[in-house]
Amino acid sequence: MPWTIMYVGLALAGLAVLSWLGLRVLAEVRNLTEQLRRAMHATRAASEELDEAVAPLAARRRG
Repeated sequence: MPWTIMYVGLALAGLAVLSWLGLRVLAEVRNLTEQLRRAMHATRAASEELDEAVAPLAARRRG
């Protein structure tokens, strides 16, 4: 009987550790998602800035 209680306790401890690790993974995924969103916005802003800087050069070359 004591072995059974010990096995159940170890199983519950294992589930607790797996749950904790799962929550850590979820938090990191959210963090990486936020970083990706910020990088996408920065890339879009840099692309628009580059387009604005090149427009006069392209117009002068055509003209």
